[in-house]
Amino acid sequence: MKIAYLITAYRDFDHLTRLIDNIQGADIDIFIHIDRKCHYTLPDDLQQKLINRIHLLEDRFLVSWGGFNLTLAFIALMNACREHAHYDWILLISGQDFPIAGNDEIKAFLARHHGQEFLAHHPLPFEGWYHSNGGLDRFQYEWPIDEIGFVAAQKMAEQQQATGIRRAFPLQLAPYGGSCWLTISYGLMDYICSYIEVNFSWIYPFFRTVLLADEILIHSIIMNSPYSTRVVNNDLRYIDWHTGPDFPRILTIDDVDSIVNSGCLFARKFDSHIDNIVINQLEQRRRRIILNKI
Repeated sequence: MKIAYLITAYRDFDHLTRLIDNIQGADIDIFIHIDRKCHYTLPDDLQQKLINRIHLLEDRFLVSWGGFNLTLAFIALMNACREHAHYDWILLISGQDFPIAGNDEIKAFLARHHGQEFLAHHPLPFEGWYHSNGGLDRFQYEWPIDEIGFVAAQKMAEQQQATGIRRAFPLQLAPYGGSCWLTISYGLMDYICSYIEVNFSWIYPFFRTVLLADEILIHSIIMNSPYSTRVVNNDLRYIDWHTGPDFPRILTIDDVDSIVNSGCLFARKFDSHIDNIVINQLEQRRRRIILNKI
């Protein structure tokens, strides 16, 4: 089984290095997009160990929270993966993720679920997105975040809201949204890339000004595709969206039991500067799993 990890990262690069070292293995390639405003160099020992199996994208985007450039980074990662080789599974994760399961456990899970796609999704409007009118405010108003920044874009959206003028979602797709982290087949990734290539002339002008398009565009493509019947409504990530103060909340050692018992493959979001102990615990657990299989 060949697996490709697609990673977007912009901070805490010590953790990113640790993440890479934990997920690397036989028949696993890793593709990484580093935010253009950041600098990251893979340590020499890891670079040698992963020669020809790790790929840092040269063309990088300047990512702002809520802006379309993160979606472009996702698309660039998919295209780089698609051009490199054929894989059985594609896992899109962030640089602040960490695996809960061991590599063999992950492969065994994916083998059991051949023919399925994993994506947390919901049709829009979605009551859980109450802060943005069920998600409708994200696309009914223009949010040119990458051009003018979030604060100015928010003011612009409020001015549009006051006029009562709203944009309609593209007729080609019924709108869906959800968590942007996914576990999908190569076939579905290829479908997404092809769809965007063919329809870029209308996708880019519209979604360029959608707030958090990374949580809408790919979901809408997938759930309007022939692959929709294969989708399991689960992103296989343990994420705390509820307790705050951050959304998602930075996980700590207090969360370790919930993480381990979640049944998920990965957890996020971690910050080694806030709590490195929880990462140590998860790493030690993974090592015990590996040793028990030898």
